[in-house]
Amino acid sequence: MWTTDGADPSTPALIVASGIVLGPAIGHWSAGLTGKGFKGFGLRTGIVVLSFAPAFGICGWDCSVADSKYDVAWAVIATGAGIGLFSAVHDLSSMKSDIRSHRDRRGHIDPQIVPGLDPATRSVGVRAQLFF
Repeated sequence: MWTTDGADPSTPALIVASGIVLGPAIGHWSAGLTGKGFKGFGLRTGIVVLSFAPAFGICGWDCSVADSKYDVAWAVIATGAGIGLFSAVHDLSSMKSDIRSHRDRRGHIDPQIVPGLDPATRSVGVRAQLFF
């Protein structure tokens, strides 16, 4: 497949897929846009499931690097991941304007408390911010 040492890339692929599915959704949820977050989450979850299901059908449960259909199955998964990545990038590209319009509609102060790291003192703390 893509590795030269014969390692199985399924665990890294699942981690990347979960980041593609959850990343933009978490951004929308934290901005108060839960509907758009769930819509994108559902769309990308469907894309990932619809790419893993045919790959499983192509290669089977106990498929390994030695099987002839292994690369085809991973190509199907990679195609689904690419489509999911396109959806995630599309969501992320519109997120800034969506958040601004959501804040404008609310019309009040938005406090945020986030963890922070001060590189000068190498200390961890909490940063409070107010957005108007």
